Amino acid sequence: MALNDGVLEAVKARLGISDNLQDELLNQLIIDSTDQILSNINQDKSTSSSITVLPKDLIWILRDIVIKQFNRVGNEGMISSSEEGRSSTWEDDMLEKYEKYLKKYKVKPYGQGIARFL
Repeated sequence: MALNDGVLEAVKARLGISDNLQDELLNQLIIDSTDQILSNINQDKSTSSSITVLPKDLIWILRDIVIKQFNRVGNEGMISSSEEGRSSTWEDDMLEKYEKYLKKYKVKPYGQGIARFL
């Protein structure tokens, strides 16, 4: 997926960022999050059948994950944080809640299909 697909602009709008100071960081988060989603989808596929471009109907997941990653910058690796009466807790697996949307792109491992004999 090319970065010019509107993801950067959509993420900046949702975060209330109007300048270009965070663009480099956001672009890196977009690349990393795209790789993370593709890795999840392709985990049980052979190299020849793997998906290399994020499907358009999963772009919303990419935007959500980039925003979560951006909000977590500086607290990577932490499960929770507390500062001056404000506490934050983060998900261990950011893709877990999106699994039902990702599963339609996954190939079932060998031996888990359905066979019908007539």
